[in-house]
Amino acid sequence: MSGTEPDISDALAPVPETMGKEYILGGPSYEDVFNLASSLVFWSSHEHKTKKPICLATSNKALLMAAILASLNNGPKLVLPASISDAVIAETCKMTGAGAVLSDQPIAIPRGVRSVPLQR
Repeated sequence: MSGTEPDISDALAPVPETMGKEYILGGPSYEDVFNLASSLVFWSSHEHKTKKPICLATSNKALLMAAILASLNNGPKLVLPASISDAVIAETCKMTGAGAVLSDQPIAIPRGVRSVPLQR
């Protein structure tokens, strides 16, 4: 490796022709996913200034994609738990130092860890 990171900004740019189309059949559009990714980047840089990773506790494909896009676009680093349960989320946060949890499911957020607000 040359020591420089590749420029992936073009790969992350929304394609106007797809923005109104459904990302998931009967679900959110590509525009919704990009907007959520944008709000995660904003939240990470303005509210979650610690740079600690975020525990991504969801099986929702649109939320997963938004979090990955955000992470690749100078957003938060992500940690994926082995499963989505209160005990596993708590252990994942403890072992990785995650400072926040992003989930669309009702889970117990460990003490001292923030919940990422979902903006849709």
